[in-house]
Amino acid sequence: MFAILTTLTPSDLAFFRGALDADGVRVDARSLAEANEDWMRKYEGSSRVLLLPRTTQQVSLILRHCNDRRLAVGPQGGNTGLVGGGVPVHDEVILGTRRMNRVLRVDPSAGTVVAQPQTFSAADPVDAAQRATAGEQGFLYCDEQGRVR
Repeated sequence: MFAILTTLTPSDLAFFRGALDADGVRVDARSLAEANEDWMRKYEGSSRVLLLPRTTQQVSLILRHCNDRRLAVGPQGGNTGLVGGGVPVHDEVILGTRRMNRVLRVDPSAGTVVAQPQTFSAADPVDAAQRATAGEQGFLYCDEQGRVR
């Protein structure tokens, strides 16, 4: 049985603004245009909000609220796929992971790195420093094009 989905309301936006920092809720035309269209400009959605959490706790709050309210959610990483999978089909809440870019833990003895989703794909100075930290421990990673770094 399919649940009937609801649409975004001002009270939903107020909840999201309370759960995220000031820059984590985007409703401006430029941010939405970028998030509603894939990087090849082949597919376009019509979401009215882009949420950019920094932590898994924020993701949990967002998903719990959306589930309780029956709001559709479209997860979005780098929005670089070739088939439009990260583009909202209708008016889903876009849950972007681009600000989730931190190395959380490096354990050389176990040979593991615990990292947020965008840690090794973001191209910023903080990310470069985190990649270097993991690299100093002897870890390699593959970027989205499959190149070993």
